[in-house]
Amino acid sequence: MQRAAGLIALAVCAALAAPAAASAHANLASITPADRAVLARAPERVVVRFDDDVRVAPGNAAIRNGDGSILGGKPAAHGKTLVLPLRANLGQGDYSVRWSAVSDDGHVVQGVIAFGVGLGRAPPVPTLRPTFEVGFGTVLSRWVFFAGLLVASGLALFDLLVWRPLVKSDLRTGWIAIGLTAMFVSSHGLVHASHGGASTRFGLAIYFGSAVAATGAAAAAIAVTDRSAAPFAMVLAVAVLPVPTVAGHTLDPGRSWLEVPIDLLHVVAAAGWIGGLFALAFVVPREGVSPDVVGAAARRFSNLALASVIVLALTGAVRVLAELSAVSQLWTTGYGRAILVKTGLFAVLLGLGLLSRSRVAAGAERLRGVVLAEVTILLIGVVVAVAVLTSLRPGRR
Repeated sequence: MQRAAGLIALAVCAALAAPAAASAHANLASITPADRAVLARAPERVVVRFDDDVRVAPGNAAIRNGDGSILGGKPAAHGKTLVLPLRANLGQGDYSVRWSAVSDDGHVVQGVIAFGVGLGRAPPVPTLRPTFEVGFGTVLSRWVFFAGLLVASGLALFDLLVWRPLVKSDLRTGWIAIGLTAMFVSSHGLVHASHGGASTRFGLAIYFGSAVAATGAAAAAIAVTDRSAAPFAMVLAVAVLPVPTVAGHTLDPGRSWLEVPIDLLHVVAAAGWIGGLFALAFVVPREGVSPDVVGAAARRFSNLALASVIVLALTGAVRVLAELSAVSQLWTTGYGRAILVKTGLFAVLLGLGLLSRSRVAAGAERLRGVVLAEVTILLIGVVVAVAVLTSLRPGRR
């Protein structure tokens, strides 16, 4: 039991040290007219080009500095291009434009430029500012979605790899039903916040995952009283694991195909250790089995935890190299600072892991109290950090 507790703590700490996969944004390729340009004649439109397909997002605007709107119609997106039509016959003066688009991965990207009309003028300064920020609602929706996915899928993996081979019966499915329901509820908030709907890869993937989660939640709820529905619920809980990978940036144009299996392995490994830890803390104690069976389950899970440590360390290292281009970005970018927060949580959980090892001899109940504290910090702290990371622009971008 002591070895199992130590490996559980090690799994948690190693996973915290490796950042989770983050969704990228469509990158700006060029803008016509260029920012701070001074033109002899007013342009008919502002054309924003990206390296990936985009859709129109709320927040597009064009004004004469200190005056009203100069938009000549609704902004439109055509593949990788966003076009903001301007009014005809604009006079001399300074103008500001805010462009706003939705990436195929569901993230809103914005920027501002200024241009002047009339040769000899000083380069203008934009008076508009970006309006889109990562708000509390977006982070909350992502937290609920990821927590639900990791708990439900992780419990299903624990049932498949640990509990069923040991006990020859299904794990209780109540928490799987709750996790998949959380995915289903939060998915609609995620798609709404992206402003892209089902027209983006992100929206389609989340809607598909929502449908699978709803079906799995129903099956898991039925399995609470009719265990024959449990295998179907377990299969659907595992089936939602690819959703973050498909919805994220690994399928963006120009990315290596190797990033897809790496990202998926990261999610699967995270679900494996989170689900096992959650099972040992909340589910296994209610199964009505003997302490010897609980100990055997913990020892069997230790092998899964060790595999998760290795996979998370390797895939996490790849994620760092892919998303940060300089060490200084750890403290100069929001994305890097979120990684530092996860590192701080790693230190806290390392201490709890050492405490749990010292309490093994005192009995399972005292050990379970420390494991509960680890689970609480894990779900509240770490998954919030993941929710923030997946909402921010990576340093390399």
